[in-house]
Amino acid sequence: MLAGNRLGELDGLAIFQTVFEGLACVAERRLAHGRIQPGCIMLDTYQTPRLDGLGLKRSVTSDDAFTYCMAPEQVRAVGADIKADVYSLGVCLWRALTGRYPFEGEDKDEVRARRVEEDVPDPRSVEPDGSERIARLLSWMCARDPGDRYPTPHGASLDILRIMADRDPGGPGSRLSSPSELVELLEAADERGGAGETPRGLWGRGPAYAYQATYSTQDERLGERPFDSPAVTVGRGKGCELQIDNPLVSREHACIRRIGAHFLVESVSKTNSTTIREVVVKGKSWLKAGQAFVMAEKFHVRCTWRPYAVAAPAAEKRRNVDTSRWVSPPTERIPRELIAKVRRKAAEQKQPELQPTYSQPPTAAWRVPRAYLLHSKAGAETRTSLENPVQIGSSHFCDVRIEAGPDKSAMIVPCREGYRAYNLVSSTPDTVTVNGEPLHDQAALEHGDTIGVAGVELRFLSP
Repeated sequence: MLAGNRLGELDGLAIFQTVFEGLACVAERRLAHGRIQPGCIMLDTYQTPRLDGLGLKRSVTSDDAFTYCMAPEQVRAVGADIKADVYSLGVCLWRALTGRYPFEGEDKDEVRARRVEEDVPDPRSVEPDGSERIARLLSWMCARDPGDRYPTPHGASLDILRIMADRDPGGPGSRLSSPSELVELLEAADERGGAGETPRGLWGRGPAYAYQATYSTQDERLGERPFDSPAVTVGRGKGCELQIDNPLVSREHACIRRIGAHFLVESVSKTNSTTIREVVVKGKSWLKAGQAFVMAEKFHVRCTWRPYAVAAPAAEKRRNVDTSRWVSPPTERIPRELIAKVRRKAAEQKQPELQPTYSQPPTAAWRVPRAYLLHSKAGAETRTSLENPVQIGSSHFCDVRIEAGPDKSAMIVPCREGYRAYNLVSSTPDTVTVNGEPLHDQAALEHGDTIGVAGVELRFLSP
């Protein structure tokens, strides 16, 4: 991982920010690593940091390396938790930025004694050009007293992100000042680096960061698509990477942006809503992996990690990557006798089928109020029922035909909230108007509204 025996500050922070987030996932499951050392931090073919050695009883490398990274409470054998991992990972960062360990000695006993009796030195004593912000960060990570350290790896990861965004770290116990601060930090950090040939950590690219977007309604799964690009547009337009062909969805409804292991959702539509946990997204919002955002109160889009789900042809040719390694390895053939035994046991333990109860009345199907579209045809007024979607245009296949304008100009669609008008001509929004205002995408209709299509006026009536 080290080039020239040390890493640059931004490059090192980008790598360790991702490693601290991986350790935070371990802490969320109320677990700890216990033996973090430089050999546990590995980079794969695409320069993606990996935290290795979880669940192993033996060290990944020699015990000598772990001697330099042990927390004081581990030296005293008084019990250790996730804060000891924060200390050890802080020592690894100290070494990555300076090229040496903070405590060195002639033997292991001397190194352990110094760790218990002395504070970790300022990294600027080895690298005078080092940052004062990073020196404070390491002093909090590697504090002798566990109560003075970051209580969780997430806090350390957040302060690394603040430094990458050219801000001062908050220290242990600091929190986000607002929900939008995390979005601002991620965007600011993303703009500062990652433009090199091998962007790593927070600036990682390629199939190692591939994810899967699953879109569905409350009752039905509609489909799924894998992506490894940093930005994906969602909508019903033909140019959208994730296309949902439904009139309730705007042409460009939302945008999913990936920065490192984080997802950001931006609401693009001005007429339809985008929500996360029933909170309307205004601008951009952070999305946790595995969580769904909802478009137009109907369509759910969920992003989950699926590394190497998308192949990179250029990488295959350059590195001669065996694509068979990107799929699940074949499992051993299960004997038929074992399958029959499992099936018999399952049949014996089969629970009786529950009979349906009708204590609650069945939900009635929703009905939209009766409505009509009033327009003039051959000098006479004509009413068109709006029980079903109605297309308006100059084509013979349209329900309401007009003399001028495009083949399909507009559409009136019934929905739970009432009726909505849609402009089907994206290039010329002035072709369709509602009460004299150009209709850029769609709008809700009320009784008495006037709809203009290519100079022809139609009146919406909902008595």
